Amino acid sequence: MEQSVRGTFFVEAHGNHKGVVKGSLEALVRGLKAEGGIKVLKESFGEVTEELGQFSAMTELELEFQSPLHYLLGTIKYGPSAIDLQSPEELSLTAQEFVALLGEVIKMAKAFYTRFGIGFALNPGKGKGAKGVGLGEEKIEGLMRQGAIRAKVVVELGGKSKKRVVDDFINTVSEEAFVHKVLTTKVEAAEGGEGFKGLVGVDIFFYEPKALFDLAVKYTPVLVEIKEPEEIKMSILDLQDIGVDLAAVFFEASHKIVSQGG
Repeated sequence: MEQSVRGTFFVEAHGNHKGVVKGSLEALVRGLKAEGGIKVLKESFGEVTEELGQFSAMTELELEFQSPLHYLLGTIKYGPSAIDLQSPEELSLTAQEFVALLGEVIKMAKAFYTRFGIGFALNPGKGKGAKGVGLGEEKIEGLMRQGAIRAKVVVELGGKSKKRVVDDFINTVSEEAFVHKVLTTKVEAAEGGEGFKGLVGVDIFFYEPKALFDLAVKYTPVLVEIKEPEEIKMSILDLQDIGVDLAAVFFEASHKIVSQGG
């Protein structure tokens, strides 16, 4: 998994003071240069512009990351608004390597959410919940032929009732995945003795690696196990999309902290 990643980060800064905006980008570049596993190959700063009393600027950074992990953690820490990767054209990981990579991202997300006391709520949306669970063998075979990832994912959740929690979770993940089974539910006493708090496990199929990263970074599973395939291939666009999505998730989380005065 020590294959290097090379590309360009576009990082924006906004504020109501010109000097602060410029200074924040300069500080960000200094931070990147001090990071282990990241090389700043080229840097350029755009002009600070003003509109209605608000200032903004962008820096363009050509970077080389020692490994995919350094790249992913870099997107989380430095929050690029856009990414343009040049290499590798494709990244092949064993299922074990993929889970290890995912686990490091989950660990960072969990520490961040715990520190600031925030999290992502389930988005129940529209769906059948647990009633919509279950795939036929023909559907499963078709998904695997199309390159889907089959995983066991276990998350810790709480809510008004076991049914509501399970239904909301399934409806949330079903936006980008197919749930075959609800594998486990372990009920624990919620605070006050009411409601549900426990573990919900699913046997689930993802079309794209980034959908699994999105679920994992938002809901920090206690367990992720790749059941199929044994090798996972990610294109340069997959890596690029995962990086942009991770940056967006943590930008949203940071905005919650600012909104709550954290």
